[in-house]
Amino acid sequence: MRILTLALAFSMTCCAAHPDEPAIKEALKTAFTALQGGDLATLWGVSDERSRAQLLDLARQLRNARSKIDQLYSGEPDVTKELAHEALGSAIFGDIDPSSDGAGIALLKRLVSTEQLNFDQHAVDGINARDITVDENVSPWRAVVHTTAGERLTFVKHADGWQTRILSDLLDKHPVLMAMATNAKSIDAAVGERQETWRAQRDPKLPQGAYNLARDALTKKPVDTATLFTLLDDRTRDTIKSTLEQSRQAQKAINRSTASNRTGAYASAGLTMFVNATSDRDLYKAWSKSSSWVPPVDQADPPAAVDGDAASGRVEVVTKGGKRVSMTRDSQGSWRIAGHDATIDAVLGGPVRSAIGIR
Repeated sequence: MRILTLALAFSMTCCAAHPDEPAIKEALKTAFTALQGGDLATLWGVSDERSRAQLLDLARQLRNARSKIDQLYSGEPDVTKELAHEALGSAIFGDIDPSSDGAGIALLKRLVSTEQLNFDQHAVDGINARDITVDENVSPWRAVVHTTAGERLTFVKHADGWQTRILSDLLDKHPVLMAMATNAKSIDAAVGERQETWRAQRDPKLPQGAYNLARDALTKKPVDTATLFTLLDDRTRDTIKSTLEQSRQAQKAINRSTASNRTGAYASAGLTMFVNATSDRDLYKAWSKSSSWVPPVDQADPPAAVDGDAASGRVEVVTKGGKRVSMTRDSQGSWRIAGHDATIDAVLGGPVRSAIGIR
């Protein structure tokens, strides 16, 4: 889909007498000839840095906004997401990475429709430019070419000569691109507003609410392990319980083989916190005070989206930092943190299994 057209109509004559006028005319001729011949690589090369950056920045903004659609419209029909992608230029920009080599020229090929330019002989030879105005009071110098066809074309002077701002002129006034840029800002604003709302959510019957309750518990001094334990799913709590039960076997083995200094033997085997724990909750609390502690969520990483169908009882909270935290809904409708059992089994269960000779 090509959406930009130019109707450049001028000849290379002008009445101004500025000493840079010949160079400006030459830059104008180069840009016009590149457009006339569809030589977009040359057009990109004679465009000034601001113009090139403006086009690439727009492509980045749209790409970034498109990356947030699934997050913003989670749970919405696919057609809603497709319309949002379309409003953000997916048909034009979708497969072009603005950071890739040659991205600028690739974008130009999508935007500039050279086939629709009316480059007849009248346009090339018969219409005079009205004037060229050079402003030396700005840096870099700026020249504005006014054509009798009503075009207003801007050029800027750099160390290697005059460069065109035709791209900026097009981007600044094209309604489709302006609408896309506005849509991108709207997406960013909507995501920002929702994230602020989600940061304030504390309802455990919502995945983001349960996640935030866990974050709150981690801010307490000491850590509020009672709340954290409640927010763990059954499988994770069962893992803590079974690990504590296995530790009793290890403790008995040490008692049988060690007649004295059992406290030191427990410490050497990494079992001190297990010996002192009277319950799975006690063990979790003791673990939170140890150097091996691994909290179930990152307190500093707020929720940004929920991925999955809540009706299934299993979703993932996607954090602002890009992490994914599994959540399951219990029989009472509250959401709990899942998937932490593997970490607990490795960090807590590993020393216990070593102590009793289980690999």
